[in-house]
Amino acid sequence: MQTSLRLSSNTIVLIDNFINKHFSNKSNEQIQELKKEAIEIVNSIAEESAKDKESLKEQLATKEDIILTRKEISDSKYDLLKWLVTAQLAIAGLLLALIKLI
Repeated sequence: MQTSLRLSSNTIVLIDNFINKHFSNKSNEQIQELKKEAIEIVNSIAEESAKDKESLKEQLATKEDIILTRKEISDSKYDLLKWLVTAQLAIAGLLLALIKLI
């Protein structure tokens, strides 16, 4: 999925100013080529950053996710408690039967 972002005019002006200041010894054609390549690089970085933000959003939990998880935890606690009580009653019954047997 290729997303196309537009750089703000401020970003393009910053790139232009930087290249004009630091590459003034180059020909006008070379300067234009440098500007074009720099804009492509910055745009590519911005696109990757946007993709990273989108993938991060997919990994974050919503309030609904948290509510459902809490409900599942609560249900699991109830089931675990139910089985523990049942197991304790069974063990107590077994102990009473063994005591009567002796």
